[in-house]
Amino acid sequence: MFGISGGELLIITVLILIMIKPEDLPAFVRKLGQTVAMLQEAYRALQVKGQSFKRELESMAAPDVTTQTSAEPTAETVIPSLMAMESTAEPEKVTVVPVVRESEKTMPRT
Repeated sequence: MFGISGGELLIITVLILIMIKPEDLPAFVRKLGQTVAMLQEAYRALQVKGQSFKRELESMAAPDVTTQTSAEPTAETVIPSLMAMESTAEPEKVTVVPVVRESEKTMPRT
């Protein structure tokens, strides 16, 4: 468990028993049990959240059959419309504007 062997766990237990007074031991064990229960509950809640998040992602990734249209574009419908666009399209006029940087304004050219 967590890379701790039985001997190491025994040493840790003995050290805790030495550090805690015998009259404080029941309160310590009770608090330790409450902490473990709280951690288990948080772990279960995290698992549930993770599963619902996974389902949500899967539903987003899955194609929705009800919203797909049956008339998908095909070569017969796309190519004629592209050819019509090419024949009527005029070439765009491009204006070139020189760009002068601030560093070039202050430095003299040699």
